[in-house]
Amino acid sequence: MITSRAQRNLRKRAGRAGQAFMFWFFCPLFALLFLGLSLAGLPETVKASRGEGQLGTFIAQHEDCSTIRFTVMCSWTGRYLSDDGSRTLEGVLLDSEAPDRVGERIPTLYEGETDPLVVYLPEESGPLESVALLGAAGLAYLIWWTWSVIRRSRHRSSAIDAGGRGPRAPVSLPPQDSALDPSGEPRHRR
Repeated sequence: MITSRAQRNLRKRAGRAGQAFMFWFFCPLFALLFLGLSLAGLPETVKASRGEGQLGTFIAQHEDCSTIRFTVMCSWTGRYLSDDGSRTLEGVLLDSEAPDRVGERIPTLYEGETDPLVVYLPEESGPLESVALLGAAGLAYLIWWTWSVIRRSRHRSSAIDAGGRGPRAPVSLPPQDSALDPSGEPRHRR
């Protein structure tokens, strides 16, 4: 029968195992995801922050709002018209919360084919800072995680070399023979 103390110890071990799994598997996975997303969006945001791309006008057509953790997040989709009249795009996403109403016209910058189609405000550097911050956070975590893994493995190998926490050698016990006493001499029966 498992006692309450043994049950508490089992729960503690299970909790520690879950935390270790989270640290050694999911956190690096999320860091790789952040790094990948930032690298994927980096070319467009760098171009937008430099003012490179095709200038045009965004006409707000639809606002989509959702509530996430008591915060209302809105995005605008609409039509993009290039200033030279060579390009008209429908269903374009504006990477800003600038419009106040449907039909409002905003000067924007089109970077090229993305999925979904996105236009940026010409002077806005916010997306570049966000992408850079996201990538830097992912990279910093992966560097720290790698250092932790190396440090932990070195610590374990040095502990093994010093006779500390490592795999223990099997302990050999003398055979339990009732005819011999602890010194190995034959016992005399009384």
